Amino acid sequence: MKRTIAVFGVIAGIILATFISIAMPYWEHAGPDSMATSMFVGYTVQLLAFSMIFFAIRNYRDKYNDGIISFGKAFGIGIWISLIGSAFYVIAWAIIYNTVMPDFMDTWGATQVQSAVAKGASAKEIATIEQQVAQGKEMYSTWWGFAGITMMEIFPTGLIVTLMSAPILKRKEKKVVRLA
Repeated sequence: MKRTIAVFGVIAGIILATFISIAMPYWEHAGPDSMATSMFVGYTVQLLAFSMIFFAIRNYRDKYNDGIISFGKAFGIGIWISLIGSAFYVIAWAIIYNTVMPDFMDTWGATQVQSAVAKGASAKEIATIEQQVAQGKEMYSTWWGFAGITMMEIFPTGLIVTLMSAPILKRKEKKVVRLA
């Protein structure tokens, strides 16, 4: 089981780290209009990477566990792969953020305010957004805040894929094909 988790977790992690390494420098100067597209593409890649969870559970069940797997074991495999893939993502983003995009939070904050202004937000709403951006920048300035926020950006996608894959792939007994 450990080998399956390691192999599929690393594959998911490589997909996520490669994507963020290639995409983020291009998205640094994305305007408010392209942020929705960027988020759609980003979550699509997350789903692609975390599809490894489904294949890992099926692989383990069929090749190593005689066609049987409980929900709990399938869930455990999925969670570990989610954690490994998410760790790759956090490390890749930490490297990019600290070397290529140290002004990301300023750019992101300005985009949030520009988006609110473009939508016709009131001065009070804009002030609230500016306050939230300032709080986000403060949290991001600590290592734990940075890692926690980044992990919570990616890990829920893996959790959702795990919660969908585990019940689909669980099998209490081996399927027997009967020929008439």
